[in-house]
Amino acid sequence: MNRQVAGVVLLLEISGCKPPAKPEDQFVSVRLYRDRHAPFEPWLTKVSYEFSIPQPTTRSGKPILITTNEAEDFDKELSDLGTARLHPDLIIVSSVSQIPQNLAISKQLKDPKDICPRQTPCLAFIPPWVQGDQRDATDLYITFLLAHR
Repeated sequence: MNRQVAGVVLLLEISGCKPPAKPEDQFVSVRLYRDRHAPFEPWLTKVSYEFSIPQPTTRSGKPILITTNEAEDFDKELSDLGTARLHPDLIIVSSVSQIPQNLAISKQLKDPKDICPRQTPCLAFIPPWVQGDQRDATDLYITFLLAHR
């Protein structure tokens, strides 16, 4: 039986067939970290839905999926920022004072974008570890948010 399986694998390789791509290779997920109790949350939820309707794609053609991490205690969990436990592609806060200043990562969060409507201020940061398709997808999402505030 093992020879048969090995033979099938060899035939597939010779013929140029590749195994199906992993689901995470077929789309780009923008991991968003935000406070679910923030004043801007209803607006952000609505606009995020509008962003997804036309099924946006990166320059490389991968569909973009926006996912959120909504902690029970947003301010407390911000101290995990940059760790394996909290490694988002986009961070949205009500004010820059929410970012703990004792974190090494806080010094790397530069060029905040004021993305929300005037009545509900908020700032978006793209952490320095976001690169490639992740960065492209995150930039497209921020551009959309800015255009719909």
